[in-house]
Amino acid sequence: MGQLVEDLLSLCRHSRQAVATQIVHLDRIYLPSLTKGRDPVAMLTYGVTCTAAAGFLYLCIERPFMVLRDRLDKRQQISVEDAMLNEPAL
Repeated sequence: MGQLVEDLLSLCRHSRQAVATQIVHLDRIYLPSLTKGRDPVAMLTYGVTCTAAAGFLYLCIERPFMVLRDRLDKRQQISVEDAMLNEPAL
């Protein structure tokens, strides 16, 4: 369970870095009453919305493509014996 949580957090951290600037900009446009200054409420709003967007990005976009990549990688793996059969003899 602990390894799963660590993996999820590291992947979400990457997703959050990718969307943080855009989410902060959208927060300022669509949530102006919560993000007027640099008070704790604004920082909490930024943190929650960035984390939610990162989770959404990971679950709906990144994870399905990683699963697809893993499936394609498994199909392309060949055994050592098969690779040796295709090698020319010296």
